[in-house]
Amino acid sequence: MVFESKLLPEGHLHCPHEIAQKKNAHFKVIVTFEENEYEASENEIELSAIHDISEDFLSEEEINYYLNMRKRFVLCIDNKGYEASLIPRKIYEVIPEEQAEQDDFVRVIDESGEDYLYHKNHFVFVELPEEVVRVLVTT
Repeated sequence: MVFESKLLPEGHLHCPHEIAQKKNAHFKVIVTFEENEYEASENEIELSAIHDISEDFLSEEEINYYLNMRKRFVLCIDNKGYEASLIPRKIYEVIPEEQAEQDDFVRVIDESGEDYLYHKNHFVFVELPEEVVRVLVTT
């Protein structure tokens, strides 16, 4: 049997009521991400909590990790003031940091090998083909 589930705010997976009541049910979880946001009803959240017998739950850090799995990259277009740390025309992987991005900063691992915040004006965000992303992430 196959069914769709949703990740609830507390890190639980939503399980339909008719499946949650089955004894000795085993699940294989396949995660896919879509752009659409899902809002579970209060009833769905309650049912999930009542019938959830998992022994381990995703921490907030793990939830954020999985939600940010799609890697983002920036291209350095200006290294003025950071000549030793940033190389123009070089691609840097973005380390997600919500508050920094709200303040117009981006966190990258620079030439020192450490992650630092830089104003977004030093970069442009770039969309890369999946095979290029794979190479950049594994090197």
